[in-house]
Amino acid sequence: MNKYGIFGVIVVVCVITDIWTKTLAERNLASRTQAWEHSIERTVSDSQDGMTVEEWVVDELNVDLDDDNESASADAVYREAREGSPPLRLARSTVLQAGQELEIKHRSTTIMKGFWSHSYARNPGAAFGLLANAGENVRRPFFVVVSILAIIIVMMIFRNVEDHQRWLIVALALIVGGAMGNFIDRVRYGYVVDFIEWAITWKGEVKRWPTFNVADSWISIGVVLLALQIIFGNFETEEEPVESEGLVPS
Repeated sequence: MNKYGIFGVIVVVCVITDIWTKTLAERNLASRTQAWEHSIERTVSDSQDGMTVEEWVVDELNVDLDDDNESASADAVYREAREGSPPLRLARSTVLQAGQELEIKHRSTTIMKGFWSHSYARNPGAAFGLLANAGENVRRPFFVVVSILAIIIVMMIFRNVEDHQRWLIVALALIVGGAMGNFIDRVRYGYVVDFIEWAITWKGEVKRWPTFNVADSWISIGVVLLALQIIFGNFETEEEPVESEGLVPS
């Protein structure tokens, strides 16, 4: 497979995995904001009839009530919004009935306790929230144009890459694939969906890395590979031309 084939496959895989994971985050993680469109909607099943809210949250969402983030799910359950009235918040001790429709306003899933969790967030800015407070009429076109320029620059570099420079091809493809994933978000939403949270406890204080997504991961891996290429030179062995044996004229 030539460089264009490798590049195309990696970019497609990056974009698909990014959009897929963001879609899962939107469906299964409620927003921390007051926006209702990303809350989780569930219906109490026949087997769950008579459960309390606390029991239902544990059964339906498989939460760990000993975890502070996950426990918040049991404190943010609402009935479906009623016309002309605000949604009714349910206490943990509320008894539920089969067929009752509920909304969960907050949801955080722990992957590795004390280090890795998933929680829905919207980032209208760049990395680390850069320009997040800028006006929509400035921020959105700015990041769309910047994303397009970044992809064009990377593609110009890619044109001069040789087929045997596989790691360089992979690095550039990861950067473009990640950039395209976030670009799609900016075009359709005006913000980027983030959901991966990393944190460590250092000297009794919790240090959190800014929430990110799979596209950011692809870009980061690509940049690291590209930096290694620049610092240590190409990982690949340069191909030498094959000398053909010719007949010596008599």
